[in-house]
Amino acid sequence: MGETKEGLIYIMDMESGLAPSVARRIVDMGQYFIYRRWDMPVDVAQEMNTYKDVLRGVILSGSSKNINSTKYRPPNVAPALFEAGVPVLGLCYGMQFMAHAVGTRIVRCYDEQDPAKRKKKDKGEQGPTTLFRTKEESLLFRGLGDKFPVWMKHSWMAESLPEGWKLTASTAKCPIAAMERGHFYALQFHPEPQHSLFGRIIIDNWLTLACGLSTPYF
Repeated sequence: MGETKEGLIYIMDMESGLAPSVARRIVDMGQYFIYRRWDMPVDVAQEMNTYKDVLRGVILSGSSKNINSTKYRPPNVAPALFEAGVPVLGLCYGMQFMAHAVGTRIVRCYDEQDPAKRKKKDKGEQGPTTLFRTKEESLLFRGLGDKFPVWMKHSWMAESLPEGWKLTASTAKCPIAAMERGHFYALQFHPEPQHSLFGRIIIDNWLTLACGLSTPYF
């Protein structure tokens, strides 16, 4: 893909307080965006077709909701979003949604590894967490070391690596912290907040190396 200066990024808010931070990152890097919440009465397939000539990537945000809930309808998106043929980046719940969509169970992420000591309402991983890269190369982590701090905010995670995907990073409590397959990228952590030390680099790598855009203000 030849690099272009500007492109359109489609952001799907899955009910996350951090979703606006995703939009801020995209604007700061000189790109345009369409911002939708998952439950808006919008025809996603029609929008994918309308913007097909300028669409360069899709981002699925995190969420305050649980994909396993039986009390409410978990956030979801139309298959057309994944069929647009552009890079898709799933963040936190976005990653869990992508894993769940291909048959992977989403399970609790526990603070305490000993089942006998686990609390009923465990908080999982919250705040600064060390990410360990695997031997699998990922363009998202280009220029970063073998381990570095990321911002985690989750109580659930993918139980296992989906078939056909490659594992690119883990943490001490989350074995599947980053994974990818072709033009699909998924991160359990949040690169979008301003206090995510290397988050800007990761998003820039996705925009430039996956989406083929240039980021003149980075």
